[in-house]
This record gives sequence, structure tokens and C-alpha cells, in this order.
Amino acid sequence: MYLHNCYNFDLSGFTILNSPKEHLSINQCNSGSISNIHINSPGSSPNTDGIEISASTQIHIQDSSIACGTSLTSTFLGLHVDLVMALDQVLEYVLENLFIFSPIIISYRNSVDVSGVSFTSVHGTSASEVAITLDCCDSGCSNIVMNDVGITSSNPGKETRAICNNAHGTSHSTKPDVPCLDHI
Repeated sequence: MYLHNCYNFDLSGFTILNSPKEHLSINQCNSGSISNIHINSPGSSPNTDGIEISASTQIHIQDSSIACGTSLTSTFLGLHVDLVMALDQVLEYVLENLFIFSPIIISYRNSVDVSGVSFTSVHGTSASEVAITLDCCDSGCSNIVMNDVGITSSNPGKETRAICNNAHGTSHSTKPDVPCLDHI
């Protein structure tokens, strides 16, 4: 499903299965709400982002489950939030009440202003030891908020960890601990 140049949209109550690429792509959209969706593809599926968000602002994703091959949410992120940005700023992404089966990743190395990305009540598992990656360019990511986030290993007895580069914000009740965020 591809949304392009949409404003004030609301998507709710549907399932997408086994897409050969990204399941839901959001491009150049503003003020959108996505809730109660279920995205699923086999773990062996290559390059199947759950949600790819690019060149968009004020996107709110909540009360959903995302289980995809290699990536969960792209914007740069993979929840894998693999948030793939195409413009000069990423502002106000809210992801809450999600159950995921991949790492959370914010990874953007170009000179893009990333601010106001919030993760609230995001829980799930990761096959990767690194469950949270916040990897931002030299200008950094600001106002990253993680509240009630818990990503455990899908491998029994293994621990997960977070890595950071130039990311700033706050965390509360987050596991694994995210060392670059202030604990509140």
C-alpha cells in the first residue's frame, strides 16, 4: 500500500500479509494516524519493511503489531524503525502501543534535522543482540523519547543492548538501557 502527498489521513483496522517489499509506504504526507493494523511476513523475507516513512511529518502509529522479515518500520528507523528520509527534516513521529519482532533503529547519516521521534509502550523481541540503534549524523538527533520500551532477545538466555551516536533525548522504563538518553 502506497500513500503519497496525503494530509490528515486516518488508517485503521486492516492486515497486510507477505508483501514482496515494504508493506505500507508513506511519502510526502502530513498529520497522519495509523492504528490497529497488523503487518506480517516470514522472517526469511528479504528487505520487507513493515512501514516505510519518507519526507513526512506528524505521523502517529499506535495499537498495532508489525512482524516482518528484515525491517519493521522504516524512516530511518527498522522498528527496525528504519526511517528513510528524503527531505531535510524529520519531525514529530509518534509510535505507541506497538508489538514488534525486530530492532528499533534510527539511522540517518546525512545532514537531516531529526527531532521529536517518540516511542511509547513499544514491546517485542529482537533476534539481533543490538535491539536499539540510534545512529545520527554529526548535527545529531534531538528530542528522542523512549517511554515504556522493552525489547528482549528472541534467543533464550541472551541479553540485548543499545548503541548510540549523536542522539539526544530522554528515556523512562526502557530496556535495554539507552546510554545516550537522559533517564527520567
